[in-house]
Amino acid sequence: MQMHAAAPTMIARGAAPPPVAAAAAGGPPPPPSPGGGGPINPWGVGAFGAALLGSGYGGYSEGLTNPEAHTFSPGALINSALTALPGAAMGGPRGAALAAALGFLSYRTGHGMGRQAASDYMRGPGYNANTANFRRSPTVEEAGAVLAASNLL
Repeated sequence: MQMHAAAPTMIARGAAPPPVAAAAAGGPPPPPSPGGGGPINPWGVGAFGAALLGSGYGGYSEGLTNPEAHTFSPGALINSALTALPGAAMGGPRGAALAAALGFLSYRTGHGMGRQAASDYMRGPGYNANTANFRRSPTVEEAGAVLAASNLL
């Protein structure tokens, strides 16, 4: 790979004057930085925080009432979509995608906390809900069918 000595001087000659010199010479003010940065909207932040709290509570109540349910349930998708609305209002498509991801994580965290609370209630404190096998007891008819099938063997 060869290096050319003329490349740095070409860039330096073609560069625009610094913005301070342009403003001091009476020119227009420099453009804003590409990162945006305006004032923070407290109503948007509050709406986003409320949506995240609601998503976490929705996951908690789902995990508490149905500990055997999977975290990728319709409730998780609905809470993610509802959380994406204030994110879209604040940050456009990127904000919506980030808010939906955070809403889904909030729901999953709440669901895990609800599963743990259900496990603490059923098995006592200190039992890990991730190792629990949450299954409902078979009904009398199902148990009778299993017993009848086992007698055929």
